[in-house]
Order: sequence, then C-alpha cells, then structure tokens
Amino acid sequence: MNKYKINVTDDKMLKPHTATLAALIFIGAHHSASAAMKLHPPEDISAAAEDFLRAHPFESNHPVDFTLNKISSRLALKQCDEPLEIGFSPNAKQYGNTHLRVKCPSGKKWRINIGVALNVYHDAVVMKHALGRDVVIDSSDLLLMKLPRAKIYTDFYSQVSDIVGLVTTMPLRDGQIVSSRLVSAANLVKKGQSVILVARAGGINITTRGKALNNAQRGETVRVQNKDSGRIVEGIAVDMAKVEIPL
Repeated sequence: MNKYKINVTDDKMLKPHTATLAALIFIGAHHSASAAMKLHPPEDISAAAEDFLRAHPFESNHPVDFTLNKISSRLALKQCDEPLEIGFSPNAKQYGNTHLRVKCPSGKKWRINIGVALNVYHDAVVMKHALGRDVVIDSSDLLLMKLPRAKIYTDFYSQVSDIVGLVTTMPLRDGQIVSSRLVSAANLVKKGQSVILVARAGGINITTRGKALNNAQRGETVRVQNKDSGRIVEGIAVDMAKVEIPL
C-alpha cells in the first residue's frame, strides 16, 4: 500500500509571507527606478556658477574675489540636457553676501539658489584731513583709496578731479568718503559781492564795477547793479567775482 504525504498550507500562514515578498519587490523596483534616473552632479553646477562669476562684467576696475557656497550632495536634481541658465537672483546686490539663481531650462525643469560672497572693490575719494564748512576743496585735501563695495554705504566719487574746486556743505572728517551731499559747486559770484563787469566789443575790453544781486556758479546768469549808473544788467559768471556782459 503506497503512502502519500499531503502538504496542507494554512492560509493564515501564507498571508504574512506574501506581504513580505510584495514589499521586497516594490523596494527593489523603486531602487531600480532611482538608480536609472541620471542626476546632475553638484560639482558641475558649482563649476558653471564659477564660470559665470569670472565672466560677469562687474562695475569695478579691480579683480573680483568670490566664495561660492557648497551645494549639498543630497540635493537630487535630474540631469539637465541644456546649458544651465545662471544669473543673479532678482533684486540681488552684486557685492558682499548675495545669491545666484541656477535654472535648468529643459526636460524636468528645476531651479536653485546658491549663496556667494563677492569681494568687489572700488576706488573712492576720501578726505586726507578734516575740513570745515564752505571750504573750496583742493587736490591736496583728498586721497583715492581702494575700498570694499560692501563697506561703502553712500554714493561716492571715483576721480579726485571731479571734486577739486567744489565747496564743502558741512564739516568733513579725516578719512570720510566724499559723497554728493557733502559738496556743491562753488559760487564764483555771491549775492551782495562787489564784482568786476567786463564788456567785450571789437577786441576792446571795457571794465567797471558793480554789485551782484544773486549767487552764480560758472556759466550761470548774474544780475549786477552798476555802481556808477545804478543800472541793472545781466551777465555770465566767468571767474571769481568776475562777470562778462555779452554785447
């Protein structure tokens, strides 16, 4: 008599094993899909950002140094098949601590911001020594210094010649950056001042004296009262206390 062994599988025992197998299959499939997706190397993104900064036309006569923040290796960005688009973030300053925006323009598009520290330098005119108010500035009063743009908090002049001959509007201290609000064009003629009137005609110069009725910078119109006749004439301020009458 033959004996047969019959294996009976309990349905309750089967279910846990089935669930475990399904989970393993899912994890394996997910891992395979992740491995198949090609990622954009962070070092390639950093290299592109560095190339952008080296080529960027910063408003400076000096080389620009920069330190780019490291991109996390955990940042999974799909490989970009087109050249990356790189620029400064909207409204970002182009000196000091700022940000670049990097974009992938095709395929599964993505965009990230990268922090960067920019050491941008400018030539700025500063005071060589202190000056009082209403003093005409001479070149011996000024210095041209290389300063970090991040340390300049106002407008500034980059040429000493732009300031020579201007007048201080307030007391200035030693080393102070000269801005437009601290200086103004000098008045060649001041109201109430005695001035020389010069009239030119046919190669002949006729001079007399008069009293200025308003302030005037070079090239501006001055109303002058002739001291001899009392007549009021108009002329052009051409030099200190000197007005030319066009004929």
